[in-house]
Amino acid sequence: MRQFALFINNEVKGPLTEYEVQDLIQSGSVGPDTPCAPIGTEEWQPLSAHFTFGSGLKLARRSAETQPEAGAEETAAQRLDPDVRRRLLVYGLADAATVDQVSPAQAETLIRQVESRIRGQVAGRRIAAAVCLAAGLAGGAFAFRLPETMATLGTVADTAAVDDPAALKRWNRFRAETARFAQNTAQAMGASFPEPQGGSEAAPVLLGRLIVREDKAYVFRAKVAPSADTLAAPLEKFGITLGDKVAVLQFEGAIPDEQLRRARAQADTLALILSPLMSQADFAKALEETLAAFPDAADIPEAARLRAEVAVAKAADLPMAIDKVRFRAAEADKIAQGKGPKLSGQATPASYADWSKALLAFADRLAQLRDQIRIQVNPDARREVWSDFNRGEGAELAAWALANAARTVETGEAGALVLEETANLKADDAAKRLLVRLRIQEDVVLLPWDSPFLAVTDVAAERIPNATFLERESYRVVGKTEVGGRRHVLRGEVAGRTLILARESPRWHYLSVGRDRDSEPLLFRVSAERFAAAELGQKVPVSELIQLPLFAKATESAPTGGLNAE
Repeated sequence: MRQFALFINNEVKGPLTEYEVQDLIQSGSVGPDTPCAPIGTEEWQPLSAHFTFGSGLKLARRSAETQPEAGAEETAAQRLDPDVRRRLLVYGLADAATVDQVSPAQAETLIRQVESRIRGQVAGRRIAAAVCLAAGLAGGAFAFRLPETMATLGTVADTAAVDDPAALKRWNRFRAETARFAQNTAQAMGASFPEPQGGSEAAPVLLGRLIVREDKAYVFRAKVAPSADTLAAPLEKFGITLGDKVAVLQFEGAIPDEQLRRARAQADTLALILSPLMSQADFAKALEETLAAFPDAADIPEAARLRAEVAVAKAADLPMAIDKVRFRAAEADKIAQGKGPKLSGQATPASYADWSKALLAFADRLAQLRDQIRIQVNPDARREVWSDFNRGEGAELAAWALANAARTVETGEAGALVLEETANLKADDAAKRLLVRLRIQEDVVLLPWDSPFLAVTDVAAERIPNATFLERESYRVVGKTEVGGRRHVLRGEVAGRTLILARESPRWHYLSVGRDRDSEPLLFRVSAERFAAAELGQKVPVSELIQLPLFAKATESAPTGGLNAE
């Protein structure tokens, strides 16, 4: 037999047998709400969860002495008629555990009392039946929305209410509840699940993440070709072949001064071998102008001495003067780098650096004058002068350019040149970063961009649209997220019962994409088919991303119509 613990008057009592608990119920010491817990459990429940109240029965104790012998049959007088037994259970006068302990006489008395009360409340029972019928219809098919259903129930209720005015009040309340629930149900059935809110256009964000180097942001266009007047025609006069291919060498940074000097010296040598013979007066004037161009430097003591030595030089002394000037230029460069003797006076390393460059340029002028003398006295010396330069400084310039050129682009029809992804090469910048390569006879010639032997026209630098760079971005799938598919419900109270309408929200799919250098990926909403086909690491074209909504986080639908997510 079960045993119980009861909480009575702020005190736990027990363990108590079922018979002892029944005695307390009969005496009124406990009620249906008295907390109890079966021995062996820790859960407290109302006493009514384990015992029947209001039956007026008292369990008969059967000790070992009063138990019938094993196998003995109950007498017919002690047995309950099956119909009586069923009525006791239906009326709640006993439960399955106690019904067999009720005597026929007790059962008859209790049943008569209950049925007497039932007959006295026929009107109330009629309206209760109508309410129960309506509640069943509401829970099963929301039949309250049908006017004919409400009309039928109203006829039943009005008939019953004649005998019971309180029933009419209950019926009106019931009708109001069903009407409200029917209205809410219609709204919930028509509720929509719109697309998730909060998405934005992807293009501004993608462009904001784009990094474009300024030295790669332009397209440089021009037309460059050998000048017909200054180069092509004189070469043809001397019977020298000019190649038909012209290319442009582009360097990442500015061409070093030494290499740019060599390129200008090659142009000067080319000008020399193409120049006409000079008269004696012209030569004397050129000598005077060249010697007068000596670079003075008042704060450098060696400058005055070197000037005096060069000023008295004759034509025959030019080779020696050239060697002296170049030697002094090399020594000045060492001093500028801190490798020479200590400086005294006002001279600074920067002064020596500038003087060194100026001396080299002056030496080139002296060399040009020397070669002018050579071709003046020996017509065959033109070829020798050209060959000497190309074997010396010309070869060094070509080797440096071959090793350091960022790219070489041949010109197209009519000398059209296109340099993709370069800096904004204005006139001065182009002269410092571009060399033009052409072929004269078998020799490769590198000329400065601003050389007079070149015809350069239609120069323009156009910025490349960011959209072009954006298309080259490499975004890959780094994550997949699915949200939605949640149960959303509408709850309503009708006749003391909770009715529920349930719907499921749609599922939405998101892909996280990012570049290798990104610490924060971007989140895009995609279709179910695209979501299923996507694989981690798969590249997603930017043209596709621009068409997708961008979200800060995976977002679900917000339903209308009073539905709430569980």
